[in-house]
Amino acid sequence: AGFLLWQHGVQKLFGWFSGKPVPAYGLFWSAGVIEMILGILLVTGLLTRPVAMILCGEMALAFFSQHLPKGFWPIQNQGVPAVQFCFIFLLFWTAGPGKFSLDGLLAGNSSAKQGWFTQQSTRLYPFALTLLRIMTAFLVCQFGVRKMFGWLEGHKAVFLSRQWFAGVAEIFSSPAIALGAFTRL
Repeated sequence: AGFLLWQHGVQKLFGWFSGKPVPAYGLFWSAGVIEMILGILLVTGLLTRPVAMILCGEMALAFFSQHLPKGFWPIQNQGVPAVQFCFIFLLFWTAGPGKFSLDGLLAGNSSAKQGWFTQQSTRLYPFALTLLRIMTAFLVCQFGVRKMFGWLEGHKAVFLSRQWFAGVAEIFSSPAIALGAFTRL
């Protein structure tokens, strides 16, 4: 997630990865700076919780300001990455950096008492995981109904084609994922 975010940032700032640089010092330029710098911090696992909190907010802002005005459905308003990233960063915020991070390395084997922010964030982890699971199911279902029925500006897949089977899998797996049934499968 950190690498993908960094990629979006340098795409906005420098036009890398087939992108087009945005005008300097504007809203999208600022987003590019945030994504480039915080993407690197997320990859390294440095300041993970505050970085993830900021990125969660940035993605929510991006969705509500740039995508939602174009319509409700993320698959139609090109907001799928913003929604997915928002909930992934919410999960990182509540889960913390993990052992293999600079945060983990700097903490070492310290059994020091966790701060208030860390305690509150950790307490919200089960809710963040549930929200990520439900939103992922919501997004996957949109891809399925596009393929199966041609809804949401999609193209109906040819019966028994690979796309048709993908649509069936997406539609029928979505409710199970949302409910947390057979999630790993």
